[in-house]
Amino acid sequence: SRVICNNLKADEQRHK
Repeated sequence: SRVICNNLKADEQRHK
């Protein structure tokens, strides 16, 4: 679950 949360944050930053 922590990995998913971290992955989501990274995805958002990459999209930005």
